[in-house]
Amino acid sequence: MKKIFISLALALALTLTACNNSGTAEQTTAPAEESSQTSQTEESSQTSQTEESSADTASEDTAPESDTSESSVVSMKGVCGEDITAVDFIKEHPDLQLDVLPFSVYTFEGFGYYSPSDGNADCRPCEPYNAMPFIDAPHRKFQRIDVGDEICGLKVTDVDGMLYDKGGEISLQRQTLHLSGELTLKGYIHLCDGDEQYCEEDDLLFYPADGAWEGMPFNDLNVNSQYLGDDYAHFWCGNAPTIHLGKVSDKYYNQISEVSKGPQEVTVTISNLILNFCRANILSSQDDFMNFATLEDIVF
Repeated sequence: MKKIFISLALALALTLTACNNSGTAEQTTAPAEESSQTSQTEESSQTSQTEESSADTASEDTAPESDTSESSVVSMKGVCGEDITAVDFIKEHPDLQLDVLPFSVYTFEGFGYYSPSDGNADCRPCEPYNAMPFIDAPHRKFQRIDVGDEICGLKVTDVDGMLYDKGGEISLQRQTLHLSGELTLKGYIHLCDGDEQYCEEDDLLFYPADGAWEGMPFNDLNVNSQYLGDDYAHFWCGNAPTIHLGKVSDKYYNQISEVSKGPQEVTVTISNLILNFCRANILSSQDDFMNFATLEDIVF
């Protein structure tokens, strides 16, 4: 099968460790007439005080390191031109030596952005590997979204992402949006045979039908497209994401296997939707290009 997902991403692993030590010095005063044993005890106590004092001084000297996170927090403009608070990723991770990049990198959480889809999509027969998208590219117009807000009846439970600032031009580079609640959609399914990129055998992929994704987030720059059906003789394209629904259960396996050969339109009910947006960049991983949901029901 033709590979349609092409990732230029490199996996990035970050490990940060912080340690803080503190001690409380106790003072011991011994009278002059104490025995030599008491004198030794006093010297030991004074030595302990000196060591603890040195430890306190060292702790004070290294204290600025604990302020790294605070010093990395900046006020800036967001994608919609609004005032936001973000974290300077380059300053936060000096060990990565990203200061040579021709742009600044910032991370954010608790809010995000989405461009409502027009819902345009279609699936039609084609000559395999000769099809081209037959709907207009999405028209992106970002809106601000915060945790607790709703999109098409789904509640935003978590969102985080990454921004680039190149000469004052702010762009959204990566974002993960978590939505709770159930969503019922018409569309097409594909049962993976194991040679698809980012998928394993018996993974189930869902592609929304025309109008099903209207008003939902679709931040991509281009139309999404995929060959479907037996011998890949159908071509789906849409201003909507491909959604991974996990492994097919025995309950639906035979019907799903048959329907995906057509392909035929089905109706699915999904929950726990996770939408990822990612432009190919050096600070992304494979999962940043995939969307996930839990399959609650499917009607053939």
